[in-house]
Amino acid sequence: MFTLVIIVDLICQVYFDSTNILPPVIFSVKVLSKDQGVMMSEIDKHLGKKITEFRKAIGLSQSDLAELCSLSTETISRLERGVNIPSLKTLERIAHYLKVPLKNFFDFGNKDKHLNLQREIDRLSHYLRTKKPADVKMAYDILKRIFKRFERK
Repeated sequence: MFTLVIIVDLICQVYFDSTNILPPVIFSVKVLSKDQGVMMSEIDKHLGKKITEFRKAIGLSQSDLAELCSLSTETISRLERGVNIPSLKTLERIAHYLKVPLKNFFDFGNKDKHLNLQREIDRLSHYLRTKKPADVKMAYDILKRIFKRFERK
């Protein structure tokens, strides 16, 4: 089921990239289990660590990032410490100024599993980019229905 969520997210992104129209589902929360390394109660801390990691990677201070995002330095500090969890809109702004895809903040998996999964996602992405937007939308709709069936079971 975890892989299906990633595929649905990827199809949404490819659909948006090719049409500039938001698909019906633009964001989904990954289903996590203990073996994937992050429990739901730890997501705020995980997001904070990711923000810190990406910010430091491009050499920005907390105050620099705060200024770019029109937030207070205290807000950035609280987000990075996992005291607060950002809204999707705030996280999108942060991702934009850190020059990181939004999906990178939600990488909860094991590194080895992630590499294999990333290879499969790259293959699927390459394939979908060769298709017409209508075909990508159809594939998205089919996968969404499949995913809903898994949720019911």
